[in-house]
Amino acid sequence: MLIAYFFPPEITSAAFRAYSFFKYLPLYGWDPYVLTVAVKNKTKGPQAEIPDRGRIFHSFEIETKRHLSLFGRFPLFLAFPDNHIGWLPFAFFKSVRIIRRRKIRLIFSTSYPWTSSLVGLLLKKTLKLPWVTEFRDPWINLFLEGKKKNRIVDYLNYKLEKMVVENADGVIVTTAQSKEYYLKRFPRIDGNKITVIYNGFDADDLKPLKNIACNKEKFTICYAGLLQEGEYRDPKFFLRALSELKKERKIGKELSLIFIGCGKYVERAKFKALIDDAGLEENLQIIGSVEHNVVFDYFSAADVLLLLQQESCYNDCVPVKAFEYLALGKPIICLTSFDAETAALVKKYSPQSLVIDYRDNREIKKGIMEFYAKWQDNVLVAHVDPEFMRLFARKRQTSELAEAFGSVLFRKAAGFN
Repeated sequence: MLIAYFFPPEITSAAFRAYSFFKYLPLYGWDPYVLTVAVKNKTKGPQAEIPDRGRIFHSFEIETKRHLSLFGRFPLFLAFPDNHIGWLPFAFFKSVRIIRRRKIRLIFSTSYPWTSSLVGLLLKKTLKLPWVTEFRDPWINLFLEGKKKNRIVDYLNYKLEKMVVENADGVIVTTAQSKEYYLKRFPRIDGNKITVIYNGFDADDLKPLKNIACNKEKFTICYAGLLQEGEYRDPKFFLRALSELKKERKIGKELSLIFIGCGKYVERAKFKALIDDAGLEENLQIIGSVEHNVVFDYFSAADVLLLLQQESCYNDCVPVKAFEYLALGKPIICLTSFDAETAALVKKYSPQSLVIDYRDNREIKKGIMEFYAKWQDNVLVAHVDPEFMRLFARKRQTSELAEAFGSVLFRKAAGFN
């Protein structure tokens, strides 16, 4: 039983990871059932491709922001450990019915939101079934729905995280650094029960690059994903560098900057003022949320792909976008910390890409101009590493997940905790 808050037709990277597992697990001897939140987004797309929808169930949610806030404000405890805690009772009771009727023998929950892990924990305690939980990112919780935490929240989060990790029969994390993080944070945990399965990419999403023609008249840089002011996806460093290059007349109207699915930040007056001040109005195209295959069309038509990952507290995380970029083989401008796992991945599998400290304005400008010069000379080329394609394809990663499930069942049968 897969407990996944995010699942198609939601258009998020978390939804597509869960969907890939659902799609490929039958190849490895597992018949998955999914419990997700009631469908709110009627967007077409991956939903039309889902086989055997009779295995997908939905449950209601009382959403804190939507149902319990007054003028957009609400007590902190109503969004602890996250804004989706109102899904827990409905997801739990519906899961119990499904598990009993379908005689399901293993529970798999994927977080964020952490509420999914709490649903899995309650199911394990109630039904005495083996349970594997996944942290796509570590339970860091630096911000709780935009509110900075206090010591009490820190402590409660730590206790919940500890309870989840200690009670789970298996833990899936998405980077080697995340595994090290949990082993240091909870030293009494058996390292054998923590499995690293990177975010990866789904080969079915990819189209041959040769079928997508680049616009020869435009030097196109493309970014997809949320943008956040003052957080780890703040575009201001990159935009500042572009602005200076324009003012220095080193780049002009031939620059095309495409932002896709960036969230509410790009709609705010502060972002629009940032673009106006930077003189990039004529260069920037903002595109809302689109179907996954359409995003890949934009990636394939771009000359350079932009990857943002700032703040050292996220060094243990590698965003899904990094794997999708690498699978396409396009040159990447990766603005992150040098000791981030994302930096190591890009350096290893994309020699034509540039990893730059996101605060280093001079190097960002230098990197942009390096790619711009190659574009002018028509020598920007794609490079796909065959080892990368083999290691990080979701079909192969699902086999690793199936092995983790098998290991948990074996350990339970053998009497190990």
